[in-house]
Amino acid sequence: MSDFTILIKNKSGQDRAYFLFAELPQVSASSQQIFSNVYMSAPPIPSGSGTAAFRLKKTYFAVTGTRPGQGLSSGVSVDTTDYEIAKLAQGDKLGSTVYMTAGPTGLGAEFEDDKLQQQTRQQGAFTIITDGSFTLGNGANQFIGLGGQDPLDPTNIIPIATFPAQPNTTTIISPRPKYYITWGSRSPGQIIDITTAAEPAIVDFTGKAASLCKVVHNEDGTWALTFD
Repeated sequence: MSDFTILIKNKSGQDRAYFLFAELPQVSASSQQIFSNVYMSAPPIPSGSGTAAFRLKKTYFAVTGTRPGQGLSSGVSVDTTDYEIAKLAQGDKLGSTVYMTAGPTGLGAEFEDDKLQQQTRQQGAFTIITDGSFTLGNGANQFIGLGGQDPLDPTNIIPIATFPAQPNTTTIISPRPKYYITWGSRSPGQIIDITTAAEPAIVDFTGKAASLCKVVHNEDGTWALTFD
């Protein structure tokens, strides 16, 4: 399965750094607050000749981790403690079901490899099931969510959508290949308040055969997109 590539041409009239975040996935717990994390970032590039490239893998991951002493909120950066490849249910093939535990201390965050199964029936989705080994308000601030692979380091799985883990909960997660690009200085894994970001380019590969999108950032702040 080929990857997605997004090329950004800077014609804005100013040097710009760009970053990318993903459309928030649908989750079965509708009351759960989901946070957007920066997936990729590019250093400042000059206007006129400058081009940034984001290469995204089509593989999704279930991620978990902790943020001791500080809960999830805008500006907070989080790292993946553990991950599992999340196969999405497709046709007759069931999606992944992964099991998260906090371990014997109740303060960790990991997936139980021996329990990994293909049990999710909802199309385009996978499932994370948490156990009762931890409690809310324990200071570890366990989280779960959706992750993506770092194209420069396949062992580095970056959280791209996260939310606080709830004990003894089953959460079905449905990602989609829709991405947002805007300008500013951000780091992968950093939670962002998308309402305060500059107007983004919306790159939606859903239902498209194309795997390449060329994006031009114009001087008036608008974006022009071409899919190939």
